[in-house]
Amino acid sequence: MPAQPPIPVRRIGNLPRPGCRLHYEVTGEGPAIVLAHGLGGNQLSWWQQVAYFAPRYTCIAFAHRGFAPSTAIPGGPDPADYADDLAALIDHLRLAVSPQEVVPGQAESADGRVLAEASMRPMPIVAVQPWRECLAPLL
Repeated sequence: MPAQPPIPVRRIGNLPRPGCRLHYEVTGEGPAIVLAHGLGGNQLSWWQQVAYFAPRYTCIAFAHRGFAPSTAIPGGPDPADYADDLAALIDHLRLAVSPQEVVPGQAESADGRVLAEASMRPMPIVAVQPWRECLAPLL
């Protein structure tokens, strides 16, 4: 029976943000892929993609503000805050960025705006749902 690749280590953390705390999980090693879930999900929405990509990439899955296990927001989250949260997470994790690592992605939800706003600055690969268009070049 062929040897199985080692299971990538997963680190769990929290990032304090104005009015909330963001939960994130970092799994694997290599160029970074940041996985931003759609409305109604959380970081667990990406469990299959993390399992697939973590042996070759650093996968960062996080829960947007207002989505458990991140802090609940009185009155509900405002998607207008998501781009700043994403930028703060990338800065907090000190993710290395090179032009070759940037892959645009789009979504038919508020996350599409998150990516559009956050992509005004250099960043690692960012995937939002629907994920296939974002991560297809890496398959």
